[in-house]
Amino acid sequence: MAADEFDFLEQGSSKKGPSIDPKLIFFKIIRQWPTLVISVVIALVGVYIFHRYTVERYRLRATLMIPDSNTSIDAGLLDQFSFDFNANFLNELEVLRSEALSREAIQSLDFYIDYTTKGRIKTIQEYRSLPFEIKLAPELEHIYEQEFKISFTENNQFRVTLAKNENHDETEIFEPYEIVDKEGFGFSVVFNRTANLEGDTYYFVLKDEEALVNEWNKKLSVTFLREFTSIAVLELSSENAKKGANFLNTLMTVYQSRELERKNLSAEKTIEYIDREMAALEDTLSIYASQLDQKKVDNNVIDFGVIGNTLTTEISKAEGEKIANDRDIRLLNEKLDFLADTSKLDQVLLPLTFETNTELQALIDRLQVLLAERKGLLESLAEFNEQVVSRTREINQITVALRGSIESIIRDLEARNRILESKLGGLREDFKKYPVAERQFSDIQRIYDLYYNMLLYFRQKKAEAGIVKASNEASTQVVDKANGNVGPFYPNRPVNYTIGAGLGLLIPLLFIVVREVLNDKIAFRKQIAELTDIPILGMIGHNKQPGNLAVLERPKSVMSESFRAIRSNVDYLSKGETVQTILITSNASGEGKSFCSINFASILAVSGKKTVLVGLDLRKPKLFGDFGLSNDSGISNYLAGFVEKSDIVQKTSYENLDLISAGPVPPNPAELIISDKLKNLIAELKEEYDYVVIDTPPLGVVSDTFNITDMADINLLVVRQNYTVKQVFEFFNDITNKGLVKNVSLLLNDFKVSHGYGYGYGYGYGYGYGYGYGYGYGYGYGGKYGGGYYEEEQEDDKNRGLLKRLFNRK
Repeated sequence: MAADEFDFLEQGSSKKGPSIDPKLIFFKIIRQWPTLVISVVIALVGVYIFHRYTVERYRLRATLMIPDSNTSIDAGLLDQFSFDFNANFLNELEVLRSEALSREAIQSLDFYIDYTTKGRIKTIQEYRSLPFEIKLAPELEHIYEQEFKISFTENNQFRVTLAKNENHDETEIFEPYEIVDKEGFGFSVVFNRTANLEGDTYYFVLKDEEALVNEWNKKLSVTFLREFTSIAVLELSSENAKKGANFLNTLMTVYQSRELERKNLSAEKTIEYIDREMAALEDTLSIYASQLDQKKVDNNVIDFGVIGNTLTTEISKAEGEKIANDRDIRLLNEKLDFLADTSKLDQVLLPLTFETNTELQALIDRLQVLLAERKGLLESLAEFNEQVVSRTREINQITVALRGSIESIIRDLEARNRILESKLGGLREDFKKYPVAERQFSDIQRIYDLYYNMLLYFRQKKAEAGIVKASNEASTQVVDKANGNVGPFYPNRPVNYTIGAGLGLLIPLLFIVVREVLNDKIAFRKQIAELTDIPILGMIGHNKQPGNLAVLERPKSVMSESFRAIRSNVDYLSKGETVQTILITSNASGEGKSFCSINFASILAVSGKKTVLVGLDLRKPKLFGDFGLSNDSGISNYLAGFVEKSDIVQKTSYENLDLISAGPVPPNPAELIISDKLKNLIAELKEEYDYVVIDTPPLGVVSDTFNITDMADINLLVVRQNYTVKQVFEFFNDITNKGLVKNVSLLLNDFKVSHGYGYGYGYGYGYGYGYGYGYGYGYGYGGKYGGGYYEEEQEDDKNRGLLKRLFNRK
């Protein structure tokens, strides 16, 4: 800052807008590193405590491949009925997440008893990890969904009560394997391995099946792996990883078992039909065998010979074919009746003689599969559900196709029987010429052989159906089983510690930044330069000593050097003009104008200049107290005409320094100050003294000071660090622009010097407080303020507490 910027005659005053200085905020943040470190440590400790008290949860995952079409049915056959099988995979996902499937899985698992151990910090769920288990007595009553407490004593004897029972330690002791039969209790404690549980306490809950199904079904999530795949993804979260994995794996096993049951249903129906037919054939064969034996006995023969074998063979062949056709017609008519009655659709089976009709058999097989699927869906879904309606629509389409095919087959069989009937008529006429007895025996033998061959055929088909059933396997395939040896996903320790450290760092950073943004107090001289063009005369540091006589009591202190620098600046900036009267004021009380007045007058007196300190703050007189003088007679008495000038000038105990106190508080201070008598008094004092230092009321509080600023050669406005608000500079700019106050300079008071952000802001121990020519930078280098040139102001950091030393950073 050049010297001509302080020219009192040519200075301008234009308001500048305040701005946020990122560099300033950065250095403030750097200076607060202990706070940041402690905040991060506290946040990390908080995260650690959260982890200690939080029950861990595990995410389990399994994958199952589900074919999206039925490979046992020809695709061309299905296309003619416009069946949509693209939704099959999605339908199977719904089956996997159904309550019915979850119930089957629960019924095959040991989830009906929840075991827990309770520590001082958290409760841990146990699963197949304890050396004992609770065996329920099915004939006794049980209490569900209430917590039991079991505590073991010597020899693994135990007490068991409801957990809420306060007299648990006084209850009956039971032996291992002994059935506990009390009101609501009905179980025994069985050990699965050797262990000494004396002094241990555990808790368990008997779970209701419905509650278990709801609990695990709600946990279950079923979706697909990705587009264009038919792989189902089963996921759930659980407090016990092994328990959750066991549920998922069992659920997939149950699903595959269901699918295998549907596949075996067709083979089982076929075997059931064959068994019924074989039972009827065996009864018929026994009747005809008895008739053959009786004919032999009646005719006393063993063998009727081979007479008429040819005719017999032809007649047997034709009659056998006709009997088979009649049976098929009867069975097919039954199928038509079944197809008309939806409750009997599952009984529709193709006669064995038509097994080569693959299309008809494929339709029947598909019908049975759809019936089984619809039955399974109805266990967990309503009849109007889209999946059930889709199955019903497809069943109706297949039923229509089956009826048309069966009616066509019946017509063909009836035409064939008419041909056979005509042929048999001719053969019987030829056969009449043979003996009646032989003919009758042959008739019975022929029918017997026919039924016997049919019996052998059915036995063969039963064996084939059994082989098909035994070779069936589920088309679904487990891709990945759920693994119980996984780490917890909640709480996520790395993420939580990262977030904790981030928040621990961010919160104080935000606090520092927001505090700086919202802070309307002056902290650095750069801020003043942004707010006003009023020149800065100098800076005064923080007074760490009691009392206001800093210069007089410690003339070699850094504080004294600050006022010497201000005195030098006044001399330099005067440019040879006489500066004899110095008025010191401020915007509001508490900014240190009286302190500056006393010590500036003191530094002038110490330099050998005859100085008088005049207290014109008639409303709050207090200068006299620092010098131990009286306030009985002062400016107010003099201006009121009660005393003479000689009565108000008081000698202090310090050479070259006199004091004129404000005197008693008058009823009309403003009127007294504007009197000509005050101007005359100042003029007289200027003749008697080298310097006249005037302490006035605050400018922003009362208007008295405006009436006397013209009496001063220089007007000093005191600005206090972290006390004076930034908005006051609008007022300063206004009064200087309007010429209400002339020859104005700023005096920066209580500016604490700290390591860090540049000497231009009042920081940096190596630059003092303002010893120089208008710059306020000063001399002096070294460890402390003066580097041995000044008396050090004592503040033993070693005697200050650690936290005070860490946080006493502005």
